[in-house]
Amino acid sequence: MSVADTTAKIAAFDVFISHASSDKATADAVCAALEAAKMRCWIAPRDIMPGADWSAAIVDALGNCRLLVLVFSANANQSQQIRNEIVQAVNCGLPILPFRIEATVPSKSLAYFMGGVHWLDALTPPLEAHIDKLVGTVRTLLDAQPGGRPAPPRAALEAPPTAPANPRTRAGALTVIAALAALIAFGAGAYWFSNARPKADAAHAVQVFTPPTEQDLARIREAAARHGLILPDFAFRPPLGTVDSGALRFIGVWSSEIGYNGTGRQAMLIVTTIGADKRAEGYVLGGPATAHVYDPDIGPYTLPFAGQVDGDALSVVPNGAKVTYGAKLSVQADTITLSVNRPDGRPASIELKPLWRLASGT
Repeated sequence: MSVADTTAKIAAFDVFISHASSDKATADAVCAALEAAKMRCWIAPRDIMPGADWSAAIVDALGNCRLLVLVFSANANQSQQIRNEIVQAVNCGLPILPFRIEATVPSKSLAYFMGGVHWLDALTPPLEAHIDKLVGTVRTLLDAQPGGRPAPPRAALEAPPTAPANPRTRAGALTVIAALAALIAFGAGAYWFSNARPKADAAHAVQVFTPPTEQDLARIREAAARHGLILPDFAFRPPLGTVDSGALRFIGVWSSEIGYNGTGRQAMLIVTTIGADKRAEGYVLGGPATAHVYDPDIGPYTLPFAGQVDGDALSVVPNGAKVTYGAKLSVQADTITLSVNRPDGRPASIELKPLWRLASGT
């Protein structure tokens, strides 16, 4: 039996919340939301007994949890305590779910353990909406573990056994559950297509496009893991209004098997939506440093960007970055050439091919 299997069966808590002391308010909000959803959390200093050895309490807690949520910020990135917690969580076989509240590039020591890990970004207000999504993601990850549902509260564990259900009542309940499951599945599909966007009126028709399949998403995840890229939490959003079909060709996930200038770090460009004003949104990703990069102290990075489409060119301006990018689309070659304006003045570019892209702009 693996460590993860054992942890799932005997864990006293569902979630260990790792955070820097300066991010306590956010961590407490995350904890409150998870516990309101009936998932039991361990968080310091609340769950450390007065006078107890701090390090020993952390080790014991990680051995009795099923998943670690990391509230990731600039302060967390520099914290040796958090690095120790991540290492211990990996040793315990715990899944790690980073919840990024600041656009900070992970240090090499953290990136080593979290390359290819799925990230949730909470960079834009309101924070509550991102926490709600975190709660749903945590529940999904816990349900997928051996043992299934999150650990019940102590009161539920102490409840007396109930009488067996009447077979007819049980059959009726199963029918209702099956109907509800079908309704939920239909609703989830409708939600994916609308992506929780406001209903469009006649003057702002939503353009229809073909979403990526599960095979497409698996291929994207595999490419990110292979190149040490940190995938953000992203969804493709249908644009409101009439968008030029040429601009819509940028929407998709673009990657390469060769780094910048042939020897540099790997890259991925994710364009999630483009508006009628040709304003684009998405993420630019960079892989681990190589021996030929100008910034060897910077580890893998994932930065949200806003940009503007102008013909076959897309400007890419990442949030909080010191560099800008230009993306040149070649329809004939079905590639995007991503160029970066480096601080040292030397050019760097990489040719990206689509892992998935918008099938139609109509």
